[in-house]
This record gives sequence, structure tokens and C-alpha cells, in this order.
Amino acid sequence: MAVSSCSFTLVSPFLSHKSNDLPRNAATIPSSSAMDTTTSTVESKKQPIQKRRPLLLGIGALVANLQPSKLLLAEEVVPDKYRAFVDYIDGYSYVYPSDWKEFDFRAHDSAFKDRYLQLQNVRVRFIPTEKKDIRDMGPLEEVVSFLVKHRYAAPNQRPTIYDMQEVFFH
Repeated sequence: MAVSSCSFTLVSPFLSHKSNDLPRNAATIPSSSAMDTTTSTVESKKQPIQKRRPLLLGIGALVANLQPSKLLLAEEVVPDKYRAFVDYIDGYSYVYPSDWKEFDFRAHDSAFKDRYLQLQNVRVRFIPTEKKDIRDMGPLEEVVSFLVKHRYAAPNQRPTIYDMQEVFFH
């Protein structure tokens, strides 16, 4: 019987409860005692499969965490004549028309505007809050009206909201 050993320095705490052979603190056991435990149970036909499964799940979880996640970002599906803006630091993304140009706007994280129609633009600004969800602030109509009238509009402007809709993306 040939025995080959392979050591990994990463022991997943989430998958350690799936193996009946090694205790939860298997990372702190010296490798010689862990090897003794594993070589004594290799005789059984079901035990190697049960040991490989957590290892493969752990490797799969590690690989999945190392790959960049683009599923929720706007890079995935960008319509024709649009570009994606992705802010990896703050964790948001959106699409804007490809002929728009970026400009600096005071106290905003990102801003793009139309080259020809200067009043058509998109700006992203963060307002600090203790709330965890936008719905915690109140009903949609009240929150949007308050933000538009008291936060986004200049004091000498009278903003008008023509339509508002809540859209859910799955």
C-alpha cells in the first residue's frame, strides 16, 4: 500500500463539521497525529470518499471566492450605445449613454453629462444614514419627494416629480 501525503495550510471552519474523522480544531493538531488518524481509517471504502468531499468543497469555495464577482455589476449586460461605470471601492455600478462625458461635481462620487444637452446628467452622491435599507426611511413617495425638494434641488428651484416607480432586479 502506497501512501502519498499532501498538506494544505487552509482549513475551512465552515466545512470541518462535515467530516466525522477530524475534530473541529484539526488545524491545531500536529500533522503527524492528523496523518495517523487518516491512515488508520483509509481501510474503509466509504471513508476516502467522505474525506475527499469536504476537501473538494473547500477548494471549490476557495476558487469561487478568488474569482471576481461581476454578477451584480453593470458590466455584464450593457445595451448598445451605453457604457458601464463600475466603482469597485464603493460597490455600485450603472450604465450611461456612451456619448456622455465625465465631469467633476462637488461632493459627488461620480458624474456624467450629455455633451449637447447640459441639463441631462447622472450624479451619484452618498448621504450618511443609520438606516440599513431605503425602505426603513418610509414610503417611497414621501422619501423621494423629501429628497428631491430638500436635498437635491437648489433653494430657488421648484422641482416637479412627474413619475416614480420602484423596480426590483433579481
